[in-house]
Amino acid sequence: MMMQNILIAIRLDFGPEFGLGHLTRCITLADYLTKKNVKVIFISKTFIPNAKKWIDKYEIFFLDHSINNICDEWTQELDAQLTLKILSQFQKVDWVIVDNYELDSSWEKLLGTTYKVAAIEDLRNRKHAAAIIISESPTEFPAHLISDTKNTRLLIGPQFSIIAKKPVKRLSCDIKPKCITVLITYGASDLTNESLKALKAAVNWQNITSTKFNIKVALIIGPHYSNSTLIQNECFKAGVKVYKAPKDIQDLLRRSDLVLTTGGNTMVEALNYCCLTIVTTTEENQIPLVNHLKEKEVIFDMGLHDTVTSDKLFSCLTYISGDVYNLVNRVIDNNPFDGQGCERIYGELF
Repeated sequence: MMMQNILIAIRLDFGPEFGLGHLTRCITLADYLTKKNVKVIFISKTFIPNAKKWIDKYEIFFLDHSINNICDEWTQELDAQLTLKILSQFQKVDWVIVDNYELDSSWEKLLGTTYKVAAIEDLRNRKHAAAIIISESPTEFPAHLISDTKNTRLLIGPQFSIIAKKPVKRLSCDIKPKCITVLITYGASDLTNESLKALKAAVNWQNITSTKFNIKVALIIGPHYSNSTLIQNECFKAGVKVYKAPKDIQDLLRRSDLVLTTGGNTMVEALNYCCLTIVTTTEENQIPLVNHLKEKEVIFDMGLHDTVTSDKLFSCLTYISGDVYNLVNRVIDNNPFDGQGCERIYGELF
């Protein structure tokens, strides 16, 4: 059913150094809703001069533009008041979707007095008062974290993952590959320098397996990388292709066979293209889904970042090269993502 005159507001925070994974999935959802003739606007806390670079065609409002003086303390109550002020400009807002770790049931209750609220959640450590809770993690949501268990709908599990399309069967699943394309990408800033570990491991693996496979390595530098000059120099010496803050990494993922990344949104997108995916957990919120995918045997889980070394990554790469064909087929057979998450969420909203 095509909706007419429907408006959804998405409340999230993002910038060059943070929140780009949240932004990516929210834009993916917004793109789907737009195709259904739903208007989507974004609301963020702090003004970003080049926001259009990230937000593209969507209208965005900044809360700090709605306040006349400098505030000593930013509270959830203030955030809610400013959000309501922006939403009051519109004749009707059908849903407010919040994807923000700093906003919980306190904020949702204040918004919920006027609007229907849906929350996108990765964690299981804070209370919610939203009418709908969306989480791609299959971990059960504790009842004590839900204000109204009777009326709250839980959309939980990989079937509600916000990805653009269903998984793509790769060519390497049909023929045994002679060339393996490796993509290294660890987020917007890579504060723990995972890229250097992965680069060293991939280059060593490339040299050792040169008689068996032609290994091509590429690396993405995020928009606010912690070690940009060093990593670029290392890539230059190793002959590794560098992509600096690409707006859309979908095409790079599509052309890759193996991805080294964190347990965030890129991991899900890599599996969307049935890539062999080596995962280093860099944030607590990544753990539940990483554990689930590890049990499904569709990723190679290296553990928490402070336990991961280049040697550990190299060992994993060596193991993969011993059975690439069967490992890729295992990803396809066990992949829990079907690309229908946005459609299911839309069906629950309307």
